[in-house]
Amino acid sequence: MPAVLDARAVALSVLNNRIFIGKEVRHHKMFDRWKKAVDEFDRDHDAGNFGTMLGELTYLIGEEAKADTNKL
Repeated sequence: MPAVLDARAVALSVLNNRIFIGKEVRHHKMFDRWKKAVDEFDRDHDAGNFGTMLGELTYLIGEEAKADTNKL
C-alpha cells in the first residue's frame, strides 16, 4: 500500500508543481479527475475503467501540449 500512496503523491506533485500548465490543469479540473479515477479504482478495482479515465487525462494533456507548441 505505501507504493500506491507514493504514486498518488508523485502524481499530485507533478500536477501541482508545473506552474506553466496551471491554467489548463484548473480549466480541465485535472486534480478532480485524477482523484475520481483513483478513488473509483480503490472502490471497484476496475482496471478498464481506470485506464479509460487515465486515457482521457492523458489525451487532454497531449492536446494542451500541442496547443502550446503551436503558439511558438
